[in-house]
Amino acid sequence: MPFIKVSGISQEKLCEIGDKLIDIINYDIDVPRERIKLYHLPMVEIRDGEEVTDKTVNIEVDWLPRPQELCDKLAQLYKEFFNSLGYTKVRIYISEISKERNYDYK
Repeated sequence: MPFIKVSGISQEKLCEIGDKLIDIINYDIDVPRERIKLYHLPMVEIRDGEEVTDKTVNIEVDWLPRPQELCDKLAQLYKEFFNSLGYTKVRIYISEISKERNYDYK
């Protein structure tokens, strides 16, 4: 159940490349595609009362606990992918979701 949240690029660009981001987790990390969720976060960093425009792509991945090697692999794959698109500043945050504190009401 990885939740991939991306900011620092437009929603249109994320729609364009979203399938590839999902493919990386699906094929390279071996997570079933139907369990992966992708979100655009229109976050803007503010520093000293001004918008920061350093063109950093921020990727947050929230998922159930995984081995460190898998987290390292995912971070490297995402870095390489965004670098191949011309983005040089990429930050990746990987957080663990507690199964006990995950509530899904249907």
